[in-house]
Amino acid sequence: MSPQPAPDERRLAQRLDAEIAAARDPLGKAVLQVQRAVLDLRHGRQAQARTQLDRLHAELLRQPDLRLAGWLQLAEGQWIYFSSFGLEARERFLQALALSQSAADPELGAWAHVWLAQGAAVNRALDDFIPHATHARQHWPALGKAVRFRLAGALGAAWTLAGEADAARDWDGLARQLAGQEGDDAGLAAVVFNQTLRRVARLRRDALDGQPREAPGQLLGVDSVGHLDLIAGGSVRGDLTPLLRAQLLALLGDWGGAATLLEAQLPGALAGGLRQVAPSLLAELAWCRARLGEQAKARRVADWAASLAPVVTELGADGDELVAMQQRLAQAYELLGDEDAAARHREALTQAEGLERHQHQQWSAALQAAGLRKPPPL
Repeated sequence: MSPQPAPDERRLAQRLDAEIAAARDPLGKAVLQVQRAVLDLRHGRQAQARTQLDRLHAELLRQPDLRLAGWLQLAEGQWIYFSSFGLEARERFLQALALSQSAADPELGAWAHVWLAQGAAVNRALDDFIPHATHARQHWPALGKAVRFRLAGALGAAWTLAGEADAARDWDGLARQLAGQEGDDAGLAAVVFNQTLRRVARLRRDALDGQPREAPGQLLGVDSVGHLDLIAGGSVRGDLTPLLRAQLLALLGDWGGAATLLEAQLPGALAGGLRQVAPSLLAELAWCRARLGEQAKARRVADWAASLAPVVTELGADGDELVAMQQRLAQAYELLGDEDAAARHREALTQAEGLERHQHQQWSAALQAAGLRKPPPL
């Protein structure tokens, strides 16, 4: 059964539907229909969105237009991003940016810059992030609330990569305000999820013994994310909240519950583009199985995660994800009685901590130099 729209989502949909009905220019109507399809996509109605986008692609071939071509490329980039966070989205956003310039459409150009910044943050591409985020920030007064929301979220992610929790909180707070003002349930759920994800990452890092004081309260935060997704009529990435919950259950000592969730959700994560976090979650699963005394299964999963460690390091995974992975692998192998493997991963943990510090310094220095520390007033 299709997800039911929430009141705020209906407000957004009704506004777009009214604008589409009132549009006299066929091109303007088609652009609005692209935006409507993206709204369906963001709320997990992929089939409905795909049908609409395919129809608009066919219309574009019948009556070619640079502006519509650009908006469709922007939509396809978002499709890739929401489906898998894939690097292929960047190509679509770059095409949208080029078409915005040819079509003299500044709104499309602003969206393209912001989405390029968002993708660069997710893929840890600092040199790509700075120019696009800076361009969008310099044009802040001319941006609509929806574009401002996306930029604020991207900057919250960037400051997290810089290890600057206060700056990330400031930009996340602005994103949350903008989503609320826009009546954007999907956006609000995304902000709450990202804020909770960052707190959980801190708890994982701080709680070497798996017993953080704050975890019960954070678990309520994960429940609230799931509630928001339900209110919003579904989530385009419904696999993410259970993975976050699994990490908290592991921290609380519910290793069986955590392992069950991880085994249910990891296949989708491994297939769905979560290359940054999947190896550390495999290491988490190995640790949980080792804590449960399931030595054979724990060994197989630990060896699997360990074999991926060099690859994810080379691909540029987060320093904090590498730290989490190596920490859990060292703990898992220690529980399995393999002191040689545990020692190797403790050494790798020290290297990962150095990489994390370097990553923080790089991102912090670049963001500060670009003048991206302080959010502007609403």
